[in-house]
Amino acid sequence: SAHLGISMGRGGTEVAKEASDVVLLDNNFRSIISAIEEGRSIYSTIKKVLLYLVSTSIGEFFSITVAIALGFPLPLSPSQILWLNLVTDGFFVVALAFEPNVSIKEKIKSIGNTDLLSRESLTRAFLMGFTMMFGTLALFYIGYSVGSYKVWTLSLTLLVVFQWFNAWNCRSDKNSAFYKTFSNIYLLFGLLGALLLHIFALYNPFMNKILKVVPLDFFDWIIVLMIASSILLVEETRKILSNYRSRHLQRTT
Repeated sequence: SAHLGISMGRGGTEVAKEASDVVLLDNNFRSIISAIEEGRSIYSTIKKVLLYLVSTSIGEFFSITVAIALGFPLPLSPSQILWLNLVTDGFFVVALAFEPNVSIKEKIKSIGNTDLLSRESLTRAFLMGFTMMFGTLALFYIGYSVGSYKVWTLSLTLLVVFQWFNAWNCRSDKNSAFYKTFSNIYLLFGLLGALLLHIFALYNPFMNKILKVVPLDFFDWIIVLMIASSILLVEETRKILSNYRSRHLQRTT
């Protein structure tokens, strides 16, 4: 009835080896601890990447479908949607895979639910996705009078920056996005690469024609950063409330 059967590789019988799930070739029980740590690290990484992909996909999907339902023009062109996925998913999915591992003791405390997308994860995904949607559609609705190319550029850039910040949100379900900010150098390089690519797209005439975008001025960038930072505020508030509720439950039990 065990979830995982383990047998000795050197001294164990052939029957035991055949019936077991794991065979310790070196007969060293410390290998089990290392294997558990590695397995939980892989599991934790998959959950972070999946949360990031689902939440950003929800933001993009509902930004387009709600705009259509309200009778708005499309906030993004097809080429911009492809670019959005290129400059965000490619960099940050890989970078999140290199997020430093927490200790095995910390993982044991939160190992209860083994679903890759638990109820809490789905709540976080929809919360962050809807934040992206509301911010994008509000900016698109207000700015549409300035011209289609300009508002398309603003909507695209806002979703891009939303997803930059969202990658930091997905680093942990309990710790702040600002906790050990520089511990994952790959995430910093991913942000730098995504930033340089998007700047190249906005200020290169050839890319302007392909993506149907125009250069943004300093004031435009300030507006985009202010709106996009709301996703950090929303998730930080959720983490504070979640941590407070967890501590309160521990005290009462």
